[in-house]
Amino acid sequence: MLMRTMWPLTVVQQGVGWVSERGGGDEQSSSQRGPTGTELIGLGLLVAASVVLPMLAGLGLDALLHISPAGLLLGLVVGVTIATVSVYRQYKRYL
Repeated sequence: MLMRTMWPLTVVQQGVGWVSERGGGDEQSSSQRGPTGTELIGLGLLVAASVVLPMLAGLGLDALLHISPAGLLLGLVVGVTIATVSVYRQYKRYL
């Protein structure tokens, strides 16, 4: 009969993350960790402002030039584009 040697898995905490004494652990480098809660709140505010402000400007343009809903749609497209580019630039390190 073939006997397997069972290595006890002893876990020690070293800074951030848990690591076994044999070297195979769950510790991740800072570039591989996800964004913090504060960064995610900032992301929500960034997306909201990037979409809402150009949309409101488009509504103002509609009221001024009587071209409804062209200004609203233009503002929405501009806002979504700005939000997409901003989120990508800020969070590409997590991809």
